[in-house]
Amino acid sequence: MTRQEFEEALLPLTKQELLHQKNPAYFQEQYGRYHDPGYPALYARAEYIRNHVFLSESNIMDSLPGHLHFRSSNIRLNRQDRFSDVPIHHHGYIELNYVFSGNCTAIVNKRKIPMTAGDICIMDRLAEHTILPTGIDDIVLNIMLATDYFSNTFIGSLLSGGAVARFLAGVIDQANEHNQYLLFHTEHDPLVKEIIENIFIEYLNPGICCEDVLRYYLNLLFIELARCYQGDMERRHHQKNKRYITEILNYMEQNFSSCSLEGVAKKFNYHPNYLSRLIKSETGLTFQENISENRMNRAVFLLKNSDMPIYKIVSECGYQNQNFFYRKFTKKFGQTPKEYRDSQSAQ
Repeated sequence: MTRQEFEEALLPLTKQELLHQKNPAYFQEQYGRYHDPGYPALYARAEYIRNHVFLSESNIMDSLPGHLHFRSSNIRLNRQDRFSDVPIHHHGYIELNYVFSGNCTAIVNKRKIPMTAGDICIMDRLAEHTILPTGIDDIVLNIMLATDYFSNTFIGSLLSGGAVARFLAGVIDQANEHNQYLLFHTEHDPLVKEIIENIFIEYLNPGICCEDVLRYYLNLLFIELARCYQGDMERRHHQKNKRYITEILNYMEQNFSSCSLEGVAKKFNYHPNYLSRLIKSETGLTFQENISENRMNRAVFLLKNSDMPIYKIVSECGYQNQNFFYRKFTKKFGQTPKEYRDSQSAQ
């Protein structure tokens, strides 16, 4: 099976999906008893889930029987039924939801999570969750892994994987609460999509050593997700710094005559060394070079637009030594301050 054939195979509606599409109130057979009005416990109907996003002990489905999900392997794959109402539930295994195309809304631990193509949500076995009914163009792929898939050796290979390694380590820790989840945005990482397609193609068309191949691909997937997570954190940090750097530079421009690196760092809660590197990386100039530029720009403005004596301009721009100012100005503009003012007046 090629990738194109796999992608085409995801599109046709199944009989189950046609039934859901024609009758939105229909529930899959395995969920039926949870929606029988005569059933003693009050389990959440999909309408209630959509309107209230509420969880209580009485409306969370128990784990589904293991044989529905794992037959001869500790790995099970499927495609989420479109148009399907599924009650909030939890499992005895790890679940990974991948939005192959379109979008969907997941509910995990009472939190509504909009997901778009490329997003991945990994849930530990007691995370209470559902995916609200999807449309015809919304393809969600599910990878379910028995807890014995994970081993200390595998977790050890991800020691540098940050949050991903910590999450997976929690999976095999019996003392853990097992209700955690991680969300990844991988739309800009084509390798993730390629790996997941390879996993499904191998699963649907098993060859020799199929389970070894699947394990290889899954290990590669988790390593790539660790990289994605780290990259996402770095991008968020960079965007946060981008917002702050504008505010910092504006502050420096308004207070160039008196501000210092230590003073600005304290005001914006940065370490001076980190702030110095941040300003250099964002502007190409050091802190002091930025201050010098601001001072010179102010001096030029005053020379062109006022009759203020030059010695007062020197003080106004934060310089303590007039000779030092003259040297800096002449080096930058090729003229003394007086020559510059005279040349501007002659124009």
